[in-house]
Amino acid sequence: MSDYQNQDVYFITDDETSHNDLQEALETIADQAGSLEEALSWNIEVHKKRTFTHSDFVGAYGILEHIFESGYSEGGEYAEDYLVDIQSNKEKLEEFGKLISDFLDKNAEQPRFWQSAGLLETITPTIEMYAQFGIKFDFGGENS
Repeated sequence: MSDYQNQDVYFITDDETSHNDLQEALETIADQAGSLEEALSWNIEVHKKRTFTHSDFVGAYGILEHIFESGYSEGGEYAEDYLVDIQSNKEKLEEFGKLISDFLDKNAEQPRFWQSAGLLETITPTIEMYAQFGIKFDFGGENS
């Protein structure tokens, strides 16, 4: 098992549950397992985390297109070249996109969601791993 302490990874214990650290993943398994044997039969997938920033979702052209359509609905054919000078200029589009991204960076929390950038490894927990984190089992009142 690799040391993931300083890497941007997450751990999956089942189809719906992800964890930010290995201890949390092991604790979840320990809480859900009905026996030590079951706890040792789970697999934990370790995925590289791909995080996002506002700039991943800012589409300057799309925003300008929306503004153009609003103008066109008011001005009709007279608005046909409204914003064309920006939409057709790559540098101006990039500047506009950066302006919006910078505003969001200063005024809004960054996205807190992520997706997998690839499976790094699958871990099968061992008794030693649970012990390393001080995780004890309580099956019917007996600690293991």
